[in-house]
Amino acid sequence: MRMWMKLLGVMLVSILALPLASAQELELYINKHTFEPGDKINVTANILNPLPQELILMSILFYEGKDDFPPKPQSFVVNKFEEKTIELYSIEVKDHFPSGKYSVIASLVQNGNVLTSKNLTFEIINTKPDFEFEILTCQDKDCFNKSKVFVKGEFIYLDYISEVSNPKVNATLSYPDGSKEQISLPISIKPQQIGTYTLNVKVSKEGYRTQNLSVQFAVIEKEPKIEKKLICNENSICEPEKGENYGTCPQDCPSGSKDNYCDKVEDGMCDPDCLAEEDVDCKEKIQITQNKTIVKETSKKTKNLIVLIVGIIGIIGIFLIIKFLK
Repeated sequence: MRMWMKLLGVMLVSILALPLASAQELELYINKHTFEPGDKINVTANILNPLPQELILMSILFYEGKDDFPPKPQSFVVNKFEEKTIELYSIEVKDHFPSGKYSVIASLVQNGNVLTSKNLTFEIINTKPDFEFEILTCQDKDCFNKSKVFVKGEFIYLDYISEVSNPKVNATLSYPDGSKEQISLPISIKPQQIGTYTLNVKVSKEGYRTQNLSVQFAVIEKEPKIEKKLICNENSICEPEKGENYGTCPQDCPSGSKDNYCDKVEDGMCDPDCLAEEDVDCKEKIQITQNKTIVKETSKKTKNLIVLIVGIIGIIGIFLIIKFLK
């Protein structure tokens, strides 16, 4: 009898536990479903955890199925037997947010297993896209040579490239001494102060988001001298694997050496590191080879001609002998 009572007790506990195990409640709420720049998106989650174990609430915000929107995946701990409200997202809509559909997905997780999930969608409208805009600091007017370091007294050319035509550009140049100047781009300047310059640019275009960009460049007293260090131990052995060649170590690697360096010296030797058109000696070698080939082919043709003539004379001789014997 006692055994049956114990079994019945176990069954009752199991039956009562089923609703608890499936009673986790998760609801998502949003303040509205369409947002414009300046609006605030507020997403909250209401959670009921009737279990004697803590749960994890995980959420993520997606933009049209892509997880490249600034808010990252996040998680919260929900204690056992706890009912709570959690603010998942509180975001002010900016001009640069992409217009389109967004989704929030939240799940209650226990020991790596998803117990329940909910999602909601909303839309952002009337935002303005970005456009590509780059500030250029150059050593020449056409900006073939870009740089961030310049020499005092030499011209610096400040310009930009833009994805859209005729943007409105407001530029301010800050000097090393702290002074500032409003400038128009493009412009060339001849700096007299040594130090770091900062160029701040505000760029706008109808239908696009206004951007604020900044770039720094330095002005130095004079061009630094860079000493070239020869890699040469002068042991009469050419060692290309250590950086030695005719250019860095002519003492060990004479002209014409196989040293991964085409020296182009006219020394009667075809440098194995040169292409045929790079070393005049290689050209001469090719010409000599070609001449030998021509002579060889000529000799072969002459030999074949002699054999042919002898053959013809032999045939005629045989024909005359046969005729004479008759």
